[in-house]
Amino acid sequence: MKEFKGSKGKWDCVFTSNKSRAVRNKDGIICTLYKPSRYSGQDERYEQELEENLNDQRLIATSPLLLDALQDLVKFCEENNTGAELELAYDAINKAVR
Repeated sequence: MKEFKGSKGKWDCVFTSNKSRAVRNKDGIICTLYKPSRYSGQDERYEQELEENLNDQRLIATSPLLLDALQDLVKFCEENNTGAELELAYDAINKAVR
């Protein structure tokens, strides 16, 4: 398996100086998520976008842990000859470590 060459270390959810959600590690910002625009009469849409934004931020921040867990699962399955169900796992890992 290829090694992940992205930003190392623990990724955390943070806010930027302009109150946008972001993900960072000890070296700095990894990514910033867009801040939803608020328009008159669209409060429900705005609240939904805020919720999606938070959930996207959490998923991005946990992606290194998810990749590690998936790689460990693949290794276990390979060692125990249970590889038939792993095609999706291989695809996900390959997309993450291109």
